[in-house]
Amino acid sequence: MEVLQQNTAQELVEITVLANLQLAVVFMDKNEWPKSITLLEKCVITANGLNLLTLQIETNVYGNHFYLENDTQKAKAFIYKALQIAQQLHDKYWQAYCLMHLGTLNTILNNNDVALTLFSEAFTLFKSLELNISMADNLMCHFNIYYRKKDFEKAIANLEQAITLTPYCG
Repeated sequence: MEVLQQNTAQELVEITVLANLQLAVVFMDKNEWPKSITLLEKCVITANGLNLLTLQIETNVYGNHFYLENDTQKAKAFIYKALQIAQQLHDKYWQAYCLMHLGTLNTILNNNDVALTLFSEAFTLFKSLELNISMADNLMCHFNIYYRKKDFEKAIANLEQAITLTPYCG
């Protein structure tokens, strides 16, 4: 007979918030923005109210995604909040992830040199964690910036470096 593990109340809240964030993404993809934003805001309030720091990082990263294309100031506020919490926790993974998203935001804003700096900082952290998929993804971000700048040698070098990581990405 299989024994079912009971989740704690905190785990249930975390699962519910993460499920609602996914539901908010579905509403966003269906262009049902009011439903999407309402769910996002509920998730942020819940995570903040319970002082669940990792969950706060995740909800803020989602907030960045939601606003990245149409309100870069809100996107920036969300991703900086996530980065601040990740730094407070000394969580290298989330710091790298947030830095990469800040790089993406700066790419959208055509701040290519700032984006490259952020991508490089993220790459260093991903490398220290030996996260090959994240490193390869990050190198693709470098590639895109160099390609935009028409620095094709550096673009190709980053692309080739990403390709060398693929056998180690599972």
